[in-house]
Amino acid sequence: MEGVSKLLMPMLETYNRLLQAASFAEAVHGVYLYGSIALGAYEAATSDIDFITVLKREFTSPEREELERLHHRLQTAHPLASRMDGMYIALPYLGRLNPDIPAYCFTHAGEFHRAGHWDINHVTWWLLQHRGITIAGPDASTLPLAVRGDDLHAAMMYNLHSYWPRRLQLLEGMEAADPADIADAVLTLCRIAYTLAHRDILSKPQALQHALDTADEKWHGLLRDTMRIQSGGEVAEFSSADGYAQTAAAFIRAVIDAHPPTQGGGLA
Repeated sequence: MEGVSKLLMPMLETYNRLLQAASFAEAVHGVYLYGSIALGAYEAATSDIDFITVLKREFTSPEREELERLHHRLQTAHPLASRMDGMYIALPYLGRLNPDIPAYCFTHAGEFHRAGHWDINHVTWWLLQHRGITIAGPDASTLPLAVRGDDLHAAMMYNLHSYWPRRLQLLEGMEAADPADIADAVLTLCRIAYTLAHRDILSKPQALQHALDTADEKWHGLLRDTMRIQSGGEVAEFSSADGYAQTAAAFIRAVIDAHPPTQGGGLA
């Protein structure tokens, strides 16, 4: 389990043992980590534990109930398990998007859902294909996935133009936005901009550093303050948090405008 924090190992080992002891053990193909852990950016205090457990077949209703009990036991034994965000997807549906996948089990923010749809998109599958960490089962590189850079680009463009204009509107209308929330938005836009330019994914801290190295100097104060806030510091480059928020909104607008829906672009 190279790349996995030692803090997570006891919980992951218990999870694997519980799966192996379950009545449905034969249906489990493998267990894989993706997300911040796979990108080498896991933060013990804040990061989720993103996972996908791949199945050889779909679970029956009694097996879903048993799986729910398994997660409750795991959270009781290891409080960190409440930060497991993951899905149980059968092999035939790997690489597909939610409209093409039957309802599946998933867990998010400490709550288990026996049937539904959650966080699956081309970014999910790209990370599993290219950065996935194998906890149990065949190596992640052997999974039947073929996500292209163009798929990744399309997913980021959709997110940039479907979600971020609304988020920007809310940010511009706030009287006193939380600097930590704003910093996370700036980090996310740095990563989106990097992915659109390179058809690859960096961790948010890596994307922020790349932006600081490559973006126009007019954004440097914003990016340095974002780095400070993510490290537990405060706004220093602006006379007030409002000034930081206003510049962040301008930055988000610049990223959106630099990547119109029909073509690529760069951050000026």
